[in-house]
Amino acid sequence: MLFFSFHWRKMAKLWLLCFSTFIIATAYPQDANISISDNSYSDTVGQGLWRRHETINENSRTLLNLMQQIDSISHTTGIARHFAGIYTNSMSNIKVQLAAMDSGAKAFVTKFEISFITYFLEACIEFNNGTLSPESVWYFYFSNPEAQPWQLTLIGVNAHINGDIWKGLVKNFSEKEIQYYKKNLLSFQKSIAKAFQPFFNELMDQSSYLRFIDGFTKGTSRHYGEWLIYNWRLRQINMAMLYFQDKEKFEQRFNSIQRKKHKIDQIIIRKRNWAQPVPRKA
Repeated sequence: MLFFSFHWRKMAKLWLLCFSTFIIATAYPQDANISISDNSYSDTVGQGLWRRHETINENSRTLLNLMQQIDSISHTTGIARHFAGIYTNSMSNIKVQLAAMDSGAKAFVTKFEISFITYFLEACIEFNNGTLSPESVWYFYFSNPEAQPWQLTLIGVNAHINGDIWKGLVKNFSEKEIQYYKKNLLSFQKSIAKAFQPFFNELMDQSSYLRFIDGFTKGTSRHYGEWLIYNWRLRQINMAMLYFQDKEKFEQRFNSIQRKKHKIDQIIIRKRNWAQPVPRKA
């Protein structure tokens, strides 16, 4: 029983990574062009600015342009197409939910997503130019071109949720603004989870081990994963507010999360045999 309990939690921690595409990710293929517009924003944006009709429209057009680039990337043969495909699927669900929000929340989330895409695009460009720093949260992703597609997807999601969320918040908003729209940021959980069901199904079609774990836990490991990823996102939002409240405590929390991120990366990269194709009988 201890054996099964151990593996149940381990699989849940891998599954939970897949439910995080609220963080807007993209990928750089070897045969696609990427452009980044100048998104220089002040750290504090007033409520009045968010409700300026022309600002909302401008940011929406910028986000749409970046989303179209990501969709194009997902149809290429480059290493990044797997992660770009997951993002495209998740955003189609998130976009519906975003449209129903009030203008302030819509502007906040849109600007946040633009910032997320830019982080990854910059990492892609630096990698292409051979200048990506080993300190980048995306360095591990680009350092494993031999990894399986499912591994690259999870490693990329891990980089976003445990590396970029707090940065996108503190760069663009004040502590008060983050607190005000906190619930909006956390409200995308169902949209995120829905986008990853095809990914999970494909993995289990390929792996008898994953099918066993899913069946043994009666699917509860997936639910545990959803719950845990929600708490990870909540932790990142709280860490962004801590950045404004106590820099010393923030540094301690930041270092702790980076160690956890590294540990998760190592777990993912070591499990190459979890999703190998099942041999077919002649």
